[in-house]
Amino acid sequence: MALQINKFGTKVCLFYDDATGESGIACLELAGEAIAKGSVLCYLIGGTSGKVTKCPVSGVSHSMPIGVALTSSSGDNQYIWVCKTGLVQVLPETDITAVFGNVLITSPDTAGLAGQSSIVPVDDHWDEIGHWAANGSGNGVLTLASIHFN
Repeated sequence: MALQINKFGTKVCLFYDDATGESGIACLELAGEAIAKGSVLCYLIGGTSGKVTKCPVSGVSHSMPIGVALTSSSGDNQYIWVCKTGLVQVLPETDITAVFGNVLITSPDTAGLAGQSSIVPVDDHWDEIGHWAANGSGNGVLTLASIHFN
């Protein structure tokens, strides 16, 4: 079975996918660029109000993630579903295999991807995404995570 979306009005939904194990709450958001499923998202700073974009790399300034792309967009001004809380597949950096329970943070190297830490990342509190809910099957592979934002 594929992704099932139960809408409340036009902009909010509960979702479930028994093939991937994803479930949670999502909002319909306007993309500011091409976005892949599993990308870590932020609101576009200095641009059009309300658009989402891939989070910038952490370390330069706090990225303050707001969600993970549940669906993808091929470019600017397309609507996508963004998971705000729940279990959702997240894209780790291309040299990272997700480790169950590790903390997810915005990538220090690549916009829109997740890094991980085996300890609580005190200095990266505002970059935290959640925790891996499963072990990854390889480097850079979509992996189920329990997400929350600070």
